[in-house]
Amino acid sequence: MKIAIFSDIHGNVFALKKCIEYIEKINIEDIIFCGDYISDIPKSHDVISYLKELNKKYNCYFVRGNREEYIIDYLNNDRKDWAMDNRNGPMLCTLNDLNESDINFIKKLPDSLEININGLLPICVNHKRVDNIKKHRYLIYGHTHRPEYFNNQGIYYINPGSVGLGLSNGFCAEFAILDVEHKQGNLEFINIKYEVEEIIKSIKDSELSNTKIRWDQILIKTIEDGIDYSELYIKKVLENAKKIGINNIDDISINLWDETRREIFK
Repeated sequence: MKIAIFSDIHGNVFALKKCIEYIEKINIEDIIFCGDYISDIPKSHDVISYLKELNKKYNCYFVRGNREEYIIDYLNNDRKDWAMDNRNGPMLCTLNDLNESDINFIKKLPDSLEININGLLPICVNHKRVDNIKKHRYLIYGHTHRPEYFNNQGIYYINPGSVGLGLSNGFCAEFAILDVEHKQGNLEFINIKYEVEEIIKSIKDSELSNTKIRWDQILIKTIEDGIDYSELYIKKVLENAKKIGINNIDDISINLWDETRREIFK
């Protein structure tokens, strides 16, 4: 019995469909999803629509990620301060791409799941790694976009990497397949290379090109070079802010974001 494990799609419906094409060729009935379905690549609505279709064909298990949390928290908060001219512009673009059905799907996602597939194995699923005190056979999570698999005191920890922004082997779609026919479970990491022109075009044609921090440029460079410029951008802007006595990311001016981006790409 094989289980597909997906995480961190980040709006990349193109990569998700490539992953599904792969698993359609093998005996897969169950798919575990570890959150962050939306944001970044501007196809969040398409991703959620596709997930709903997959849920009709496979036994799908979903948890929410921090990106879904951002949307829920914002909608539940009276303070509506996301704007195209502040650092939350990219999340506003994501929110604008979602319809009421998408929002309802997100709101119903659990924070965590404890599942037992066909009575074979106890599994705990979260978006972020949790060192659970309960004795599960597997702890499955995502968030870091870095695949990992290790055993700690009889518990197997699995991070499948990122479907939408996988960077372990250049820019690719990453996921994992867990074969539970064996007692210890065999895990295979899958990396799928695919054409990215359609993704880049979708970014250029989207609202992201109107955000002041130019997240579109960051994403396109990440895709083209296979380097996580998103992580580098945030890390560098926090360093530059600290030099001038700013320690809160919400207090960083758009000018500093802009200067930092130019510094990275000079």
